[in-house]
Amino acid sequence: MARPKQTHRPTASQVPRPVAQTPRNLSIQLVAFVALTIAGIVTYYNSFSVPFVYDGVNMIELNPAVRDVWYWLGFRGNMHSSSDDRPIGFLTFALNYAWSGYNVWGYHVVNLAIHVGAGWLLFDVTRRTLLRPKIASFAGAHAGGLALAIALVWIVHPLHTQSVTYIYQRLESLMGLFYLAALWCFLRALDSPRRRWWFAASVASCALGMGTKEVMVTAPVLILLYDRVFVAESWRSLFTQRVGYYATLAATWGILAGLMIAHADEYVSSGVMKVEGVSPLKYALSQPGVILHYLRLAFWPDELCLDYRWPVATTVVAIVPPALLIGAFLAISFWASYRGYAWGCLGLFFFLLLSPTSSVAPIVDLAVEYRMYLPLAAIVALAVCAVYAIGRNVARRTNGPEQQRSFWERSLPAILVLAVVVPLCMRTIRRNADYESELKLWQMTAAQQPENARAHTNLSRQLNIAGQLPAALDESNLAIQFDKDYALAYNNRGDVLLKLGLAREAYDDFSKAIELGAGAPQVYYNRGNALVAQASLDEALADYGRAIDLAGDFASAYHNRGVVFSRQKQHQRAIDDFTRAIDLQPDLAEAYVNRAAEHQALDEPRLVVKDCNQAIKLNAQFGPAYAQRAMANYRLGRYGEARNDVQTAARLGAPLNPDFLRALEAASNRGNRPASSRP
Repeated sequence: MARPKQTHRPTASQVPRPVAQTPRNLSIQLVAFVALTIAGIVTYYNSFSVPFVYDGVNMIELNPAVRDVWYWLGFRGNMHSSSDDRPIGFLTFALNYAWSGYNVWGYHVVNLAIHVGAGWLLFDVTRRTLLRPKIASFAGAHAGGLALAIALVWIVHPLHTQSVTYIYQRLESLMGLFYLAALWCFLRALDSPRRRWWFAASVASCALGMGTKEVMVTAPVLILLYDRVFVAESWRSLFTQRVGYYATLAATWGILAGLMIAHADEYVSSGVMKVEGVSPLKYALSQPGVILHYLRLAFWPDELCLDYRWPVATTVVAIVPPALLIGAFLAISFWASYRGYAWGCLGLFFFLLLSPTSSVAPIVDLAVEYRMYLPLAAIVALAVCAVYAIGRNVARRTNGPEQQRSFWERSLPAILVLAVVVPLCMRTIRRNADYESELKLWQMTAAQQPENARAHTNLSRQLNIAGQLPAALDESNLAIQFDKDYALAYNNRGDVLLKLGLAREAYDDFSKAIELGAGAPQVYYNRGNALVAQASLDEALADYGRAIDLAGDFASAYHNRGVVFSRQKQHQRAIDDFTRAIDLQPDLAEAYVNRAAEHQALDEPRLVVKDCNQAIKLNAQFGPAYAQRAMANYRLGRYGEARNDVQTAARLGAPLNPDFLRALEAASNRGNRPASSRP
């Protein structure tokens, strides 16, 4: 990019003026919108069946708050969610659930719409920037084409698969959309007679971004820097003209600060701001290597990985060379910005956008690809503009005026863009296929990072779900071999051992996980299951109670505690727990049938029929529901219906009480109600 002139008194050509919306500009915007939409659909068409994976399972699929839009609009009652610190992003998940339930295509449609919207905003922000008087001489005549090239490369880049294909990481792309919207509205305000409305829209976008993800904290600073470099003639004129706007924009920091303070404990428990064994200094010394890795993937995205488990840098080789390279890049960016070169500002934007996650604030995951969602835009813009500048200079020296060039020479820029966009698009499509199942995804991750204990643990969990228990046990053993203090590895191995019928060994692993600090409700729930398998019912009740204390929305814990109460003949307490489980998870057919069994024990056949009807509605192949309803219909004198239910239960393999079958046959033969209500 060209160096903007720096003078004390701007000439008429330097005074900022509106970007004219000529028919040509409008047609370029329409072409860009269509091209970016098509590029997005082609690139992500094969992602629409990708299931919920990793955090998406716990944070969306198993999160009761996602099933309640009103919760995210402030009507929370007694419910609590661990995702309250990012309310705007989770509101979109709740709206998705209201629209399509857990059908993943609906979530992917929204994810893609967010990504395409961000791509269009990037296009128009870039186009308007290139038309600003300060740098219009660089590429003003080709602003639309250059902006489209940047946006196309950005929108199809494989680094974005984590933010688009991985449903839960919508939080990153949605934050990026609000970030670009805040900057875009600021630019619109400069060129519009309704400046106040556009400035207000910019502040509103910034506020929404603050409620979506923490990286938005840099937005007011970036917009201020952008203003000084591309728009304002001096700091004095900037604040004189727009002090109210920047004061209001800075006030949005209060939203993020309030959320972080209110949920400080959740940040610590999730490995943010405070990570055991990783000081701010160690984290900062490790980040140059991480940033170099990001830059390599930006230019050559060959091996993408869901979970790097990036190690803390401890050696001179791991610290010094990357620090020197990144330090030089940062120094050059500062120097270029100081000297007035616009490309230097792109370098500063890159570091500024990465600063919340790649500076001194420790995060348990040192490297994650989705953090490059917005920083990649600065790198792509820098690369495309550099190629454009080189090509323009070469063309001027060799071929003369543009009008005299051949068709192929004029088409060369478009050919070069396609030569980059098409391979990137194909790589993204292949990467989407890696997400087709969480088992496949973790198999790839474990192969890429063979000493990553977390990858082996998650692979073990997926093998467990798939019923491949011996392989799951091997993966858990590998995880423990690589990290003997990894609590979740013991928890996962315990779950496998329990399914293998080794309840005592499973109990030991769950206890070890708790000893290592795994205070998650799932671990206590699992240990409760191991205790039930050993007939230690009172101890199991204590662990289920602990799980419920830690997570009041834990439907399975209520259900299993109800089963224990049932075995202890505490029928009303069992009914209460089954009812709570149903309230939290209305599609839990087993809870309806178990509650029906308790009503059966209390001689309440009409309630039994009601619960069994609901269970059958949820799962028409659930044999125990027919068996329970058969007994209730018998008590109500509905012998024909009871016989039908008995036949269906037998066909589905549900166990039936022989005494009940004899009583039903005798009552049917008599044709009247039995003397006793119990068979």
